[in-house]
Amino acid sequence: MSIKPKTRVSKIEMIKEIIRAQGINPEQILTRDALNQPATTYQDPTHAQEHQWLVLTKTLRELIHQETQRIAVTG
Repeated sequence: MSIKPKTRVSKIEMIKEIIRAQGINPEQILTRDALNQPATTYQDPTHAQEHQWLVLTKTLRELIHQETQRIAVTG
């Protein structure tokens, strides 16, 4: 018998999947953001992950806002 730990999905991967479910490529969003930013150097990977989290959550908020407006208009 072997006991395996549960696979844990990171918050970033989870939000990427939610955005993908809306038909948008999250990697494209992150790439576009990186190209729009001046040359940025992060002190450690957690800062880079925090920035990705901020970009992706902002995108998800915008998607939800657009969807709620669409529903309100078509009612």
